[in-house]
Amino acid sequence: MVAAMMVLGTLIAYLAWLGWDQTKEHGVDGYLHGPYQWWQITGLVITVVALASIGGRLVHPLLPAFAISVVLTLSWSIDAATDPGMENDGLWPITSVQIAIGSFVGVYFVSAAAESWTRRSDRRPVGEE
Repeated sequence: MVAAMMVLGTLIAYLAWLGWDQTKEHGVDGYLHGPYQWWQITGLVITVVALASIGGRLVHPLLPAFAISVVLTLSWSIDAATDPGMENDGLWPITSVQIAIGSFVGVYFVSAAAESWTRRSDRRPVGEE
C-alpha cells in the first residue's frame, strides 16, 4: 500500500510540476534554457521530500527510495526520449542515470532521517519533552 502511494504520488507530482512544460526559452545569453523553471524544480523537490519523509515514517527507507527514484527516472526518461524538439541531442540516457542515482540517494537520506526521528520520538518516555 505504501509503495503504491509512493509511486502514484511521485507520478502525479512529476506530471503536475514538470510533465506539462516542453518549451525551451532563449536566455539573455542567447542560449536555449529549460524547459523547466526554477520554481517547477523546487516544487517537485519539496513534494518528493514530503513523500520521502512520509514513506520513511511508515516503512523501511529503501522502499520509498526505490519507488520514488524509479518513477522519477522513468517519467523523465520517457519525456526526454519522446521530446519532438530538434534540440534533443540523444544525451538523455546520461541524465537519466544522474537522476536515478541522485534521487535514490536523496530520497534514501530523507526517508532514513524520518525513520530515525520517528524511532527516537517513539522511545521517549511519556512526559519527557
